[in-house]
Formats: sequence, structure tokens, C-alpha cells
Amino acid sequence: MRALVTLGQGVGHVIMATPTIAALQSLSFGVDVLVEAAYPDTGSLLEGWEVIRHVHSARPSGRYDAVVRTLWHRHAAPALGVLGPEFGPDDGDTDATHEVVANLTAARALGYVGEVPAAHCEYDAADALGLPAHYAVIAPGYGSWAHDFWERKTWPHWEAFAARFLAGCDLDLVVLGTCADRARWPDRADGPVRNLCGLTTLRRAAGVIAGAECVIAIDNGLAHIAAALAVPLFVLFGPTREACTRPWGTRVTVLAADLHCRPCQATTRWEACRDWQCMWQLDADQVWDAVRAEMRWG
Repeated sequence: MRALVTLGQGVGHVIMATPTIAALQSLSFGVDVLVEAAYPDTGSLLEGWEVIRHVHSARPSGRYDAVVRTLWHRHAAPALGVLGPEFGPDDGDTDATHEVVANLTAARALGYVGEVPAAHCEYDAADALGLPAHYAVIAPGYGSWAHDFWERKTWPHWEAFAARFLAGCDLDLVVLGTCADRARWPDRADGPVRNLCGLTTLRRAAGVIAGAECVIAIDNGLAHIAAALAVPLFVLFGPTREACTRPWGTRVTVLAADLHCRPCQATTRWEACRDWQCMWQLDADQVWDAVRAEMRWG
């Protein structure tokens, strides 16, 4: 049997589809994936994974026994029914169900009855980058491909947090992100903060994350990579909905301000809000205290 899993949007959505891919493989499907993601090289995070036969960047020909639409690709045009019978989550799954669980409804419809599989991510080793022996990663950006749409996820206290972090533990910091994130950080290769924004491929950035002691990030694709690699992750949520999109993993700590108006994603408050207090009121001390307590430092 052959299945085609269709993936869209960004890195996080691709990572959150990997449990469904694993479930289909356990049902003896030979799995291909079609990646129509907005962020460049997203499909590379799946290349080399033994449960996938082929990663397509353009719509394939041929016939499949099942075409599995994931949540953020379920309405993509044109219809893929010519390739095989389509399965996927319905619109009701977007309100309160986690995206991983919603995606898995297709595998359930095809006979999968097990637990939700772990998320997965392939990566390239980061040995050639000359990283320090012990370091943490911070991932402050929301992705330059998204332009300003996700600007409201910006956390304004990164510099204060970095100062607290470096004063409170013996780890260096490595900053990961896109070229758009690079200008915010000093470029000192021999100092305690190493700025690699825009200087790695996505797979190499995943390799940097794989070697980190922990990762501190906003709700972005690199956070989902950290969760899939089982690296201790501290992810800062503001306007977006952690109930639906928190990174899927066993070592994930969600940090958010206690405000009645959050999250506002998919509500009328999203466009009405202009000062984004949900990110401002989550201060550097709160985040550092959470990291120190969970990592059992001091």
C-alpha cells in the first residue's frame, strides 16, 4: 500500500505531521510526502528518515491508496483526489484539539489504534561550526518568510534574559534564526554569545539544537525542532494557542503571562490588539527562574 502525506505552511506544521507519518508506516503503508511549505528547505528535515520513501517538492504523478491531508494543507488547491482517496482532519479540529492529534485522525480512519507517536526531525551534525562544549540555544525570531504577520510574537526581553542567563550558569549562548534576526545580536565568535542567525541551513540549525543543553524560544519552528529532538525546551507563548500548537514532546515547558485576553489567535481580539502585553508582561526574571528550576541549576 502507498500513502501520500501533504504538508504545508512552516517548519512547525511539518514537524507536527511526523507522528501521522510514523503511524501510517506502522500500518505498512509506504509513505511519500509532498512538502509545499512557505519556509525554504523545510522538506530537508524529513530527508533520510527511514519511514519515508520520497520527499516531493512538486505534486507527484501516479496513484496512491490514501492521500492524507494535514491540518494546514486540507484546503490547498487543487484537489488531490485524482491521486487517491483523500483523508484528513475536518475544520472542527482547529478550535481546541492539538494539531498533532488532529492530523492523526486520518491515520485513525485508516486503522491506526495506538498511542500518538513521537515527533521526528532529521538533522546534520554541527561539529564543523566550532561550538563551545556546553551551550544553550535561544531562538528569538518568528521567521522572515512571514514578514510582519507574526510580529506580535516578538519577546522584548531577550537582552535582559541573556544577561541573567550568562550570570547565572556556566553555559554559553548560541542564537539561531534567519538573516532578519541577525542584526539584533553582537557578532562575537569568541564570546559567550555566538550569533549563527542566517549562517546555517535548517538541518544544520537542527544539529546545533541537538547538541544544546536546553533551548529557549518563542512559538516558532525551531522550538518544534527542539521538542522533536527531546532537548529541554522553554517556549514563550503570547497571542498564539498553546493548546493547539505547543511543540510536541516530553521535555517542553510552556511559559505565558497570566492575562485573560490571551490567547487571541483566531478571535476578533487578534486584529484589535496593538500593544501585545502578553509578550511584554512575561519578563526576563520569570523566564530565567523557570529555566533554572527545571534544569535544577543553583
